[in-house]
This record gives sequence, structure tokens and C-alpha cells, in this order.
Amino acid sequence: MGYPTSDEIKIDPNKSEWFSDFQNGVIYWARNKSIAPHTASLSGSKVRSMFEKIFKEKAEDQKDLNIESVRIDKVGNTGYDFTRSKNRKVTFKISGNYESGVFFIPNPSYTITLRIAFESDKNPDGKVACKLKARLDHWHIHTSGVGHGKLLNGLKQAVLGGFSKPFELGEVPVNSGLLSFKVMKDGGIKLYFKADNLGRVVALIAQDKLDKL
Repeated sequence: MGYPTSDEIKIDPNKSEWFSDFQNGVIYWARNKSIAPHTASLSGSKVRSMFEKIFKEKAEDQKDLNIESVRIDKVGNTGYDFTRSKNRKVTFKISGNYESGVFFIPNPSYTITLRIAFESDKNPDGKVACKLKARLDHWHIHTSGVGHGKLLNGLKQAVLGGFSKPFELGEVPVNSGLLSFKVMKDGGIKLYFKADNLGRVVALIAQDKLDKL
């Protein structure tokens, strides 16, 4: 489970029902025992594929831009907060070159580093409605080669324009049983729901939505 990342969070004050967040999981307690919560998830490789698709859509106006690789470069540690730790941040690296059209001169190349924060607008507690999103937290662009200045300016515009607003990952209705929205060590994301019939149904719906991202 790793380190605890929240206090014990009471779901229903009239019942012995609570959960605790950890770096790599959730402990859910009900009916006087620990019960495995229902989950919906995307692996790190699927998150990488999702981000590659998003980046290509944002750069589709750059007709001569060649994207050679998109990879997860780093997954950070859980962030600090007073009562509940923040999610790990995922750093992506995109590299490629630009068709300059100049014969006998190598195309200028680029590497883009984008750090993405996966967040919920409200801390899930099994009851509250919340919106799940991913936003650009930090960026850096390196270009090299003849004429790379024009490439650098174009990439800056694409990054700042294309990632100016957070990406909506989904909305969770009130009283749907969402306990935690978590970034895992491989860069994947995982949602934890109450271990009851409603939690199982909502987890299946959430998995379907995640698969379609």
C-alpha cells in the first residue's frame, strides 16, 4: 500500500463505514471488516497512448511536424497536503523533427517535456460529486538544427494554446461511492469505489468511459 496519504475518512456517521487512502491503494472498512473496493483503471501504457492521441490532435495544424516518440519519462512522488496527499504527477517526453524543405540539410529536431497533474476538483469521500481532470503543470521545449528558431516558436504556440485548459476525464455524480482518484507508480490511473452493489455498477460505467478516452 505504501505510506498513508489521508486520515481515516468517515463515509456515514451512523455506520461503521470508513476508508483510508494510501500511496498505492485504499483500505475500505464496512460491516466490521476490511472489504476490497471496486475499481476502474487505465494502465500506464494506455495513459501514454491516450496522451499521444491528445498531443497529435493538438499538433494537427503543424503539417510538417514528425512525431517520432511519445513516452512516460517520469512518475513523481505523491504530493504534500494538510489532510490528504496530492496525486503523483506524470512527465511525458515527445521527440521528433520538422520537415524544413531544405535539400541536403538535416531537419531541425525537438524534444518537448510536459508534466501533467491528474486532479479532482473536490476530494472524493464516497458522497460528493466531483470532476476529474488532467492539466499541464510544467513544460519545456528544446530544439536544435538549422532553422530551429521557427520550430521553437511554433511548438511554443502549440503547447501553450493546446494545453491552456485542463482535459476533462469525467464527472462523478453525487453519492456514487467514489473513494479515491489515484495515479499509480507506472503512470496509470485508478478509481476506487465502495464495495457495494452501487459501487460495482458505477465502477463498470467508469471503466467503460475510461476505455473510450
